[in-house]
Amino acid sequence: MSAFQHPLARIAEVVGGRLSGGAGDTLVDRIIIDSRHAEITPTTLFIALPGPRHDGHQHITELVKRGLRM
Repeated sequence: MSAFQHPLARIAEVVGGRLSGGAGDTLVDRIIIDSRHAEITPTTLFIALPGPRHDGHQHITELVKRGLRM
């Protein structure tokens, strides 16, 4: 178990976001923004960041194939 473990609803609240699906009580213990070599677990939260050369949203399909839940 990680020292960091928070419900998804709380993370959304802190960053000013909103849940569009999933259970707000789902615990997250890992946050990633780089999909290339990330270990995907049931408690991983991927934050897709748009940038000037890359957009993390383009990698969501591949991450789902690797086990990321939506």
